[in-house]
Amino acid sequence: MVVASAVAEVAVEGIKKLVLQWHITSICNLKCTHCYQENATHTSMNLKEIKYILESYIDLLDALGAKGHINITGGEPLLHPDFINILELLNSKKEYFSFGILTNGLLFDEHIINKLNNCKPEFIQISIDGDKEIHDSMRGKGTFDKACKSIKLLSKATIKVLVSFTATKDNYRSFPKVYHAARTNGAFKVWTDRVVPFGSGKIYMENMIGKEEIYEYLDILKTYKLKKSIFSKNKINVDICRALQFLTGYGSIYSCSAGDTLITIMEDGTVYPCRRLPIDCGNSLTKTLTDIYLSSVFLNELRNKKDIEGCSHCSYIKFCNGGAKCISYAYYGSPFVSDPACPLSRGSEFLSNSNIFWL
Repeated sequence: MVVASAVAEVAVEGIKKLVLQWHITSICNLKCTHCYQENATHTSMNLKEIKYILESYIDLLDALGAKGHINITGGEPLLHPDFINILELLNSKKEYFSFGILTNGLLFDEHIINKLNNCKPEFIQISIDGDKEIHDSMRGKGTFDKACKSIKLLSKATIKVLVSFTATKDNYRSFPKVYHAARTNGAFKVWTDRVVPFGSGKIYMENMIGKEEIYEYLDILKTYKLKKSIFSKNKINVDICRALQFLTGYGSIYSCSAGDTLITIMEDGTVYPCRRLPIDCGNSLTKTLTDIYLSSVFLNELRNKKDIEGCSHCSYIKFCNGGAKCISYAYYGSPFVSDPACPLSRGSEFLSNSNIFWL
């Protein structure tokens, strides 16, 4: 452990928190049009494997001298047969990390909500992707009403709910309806990011928000970030801290955290920098997370590479680092090309079928 800590100090100097997005199952009760899964294997990580990886994650936090946070997700995490046991396990280790749950929000009942109150997750994230018509067209008939009902139930139980909105060229103007649904049902925060066209979601390749729409999309977010309701005691924050959202002139500049302060573990143990950047960096069931995090060639390149195609002229490059690496990867085949929606970039000679060595 002493050796690992010394290496970590050089490799990731100054890291304060490491977020783990943990896909405990690929089983899901929906087939969303923009899902990252494609040909899902319907696999769940067993409790023994989960305990092993959890200890490996704690060891990595110790090596880095960092605090931790775990987001449990899937698939649909509530469909994991040991979901309640997993919550209790996470709660028993709360001196090492906080945890949240990312869910579609369709499966909450009184029993689960009581367990959640006992285990104290930091938040639960539920997705709303437009008004009722748009949301149901993307996620399935009746899912909008069920998601809103869960937000209300959880909020009444004093469990913090944040709402996630995946923006496409077709739905971004419906953000005000998402804001309204989140506020009226008791959520404490709304955040949004652009669709990443891979997995089943590759059908959105032509419907991503591009340079033509980006400013209108961001201006809508800025309007609601600054919006104050004088009629409601329920205040809700709009979180503008994702790639390119600084272009409104409001908020701090976001730099992609994939492989740096964020890692992802899939249901089979595979480690990705981010779920939306699906590049295999090792398997957490056969290697320690400390070994993978410090030794992976690609993770180290993500953390250290500063040369982004199309961004060398830009004064923001030091802080933005090229925008959304996952979208660049899905669109160009490389995460080291400027975000295709960035109006400040100078384009790229890369094609979507570029031959990059880690593909």
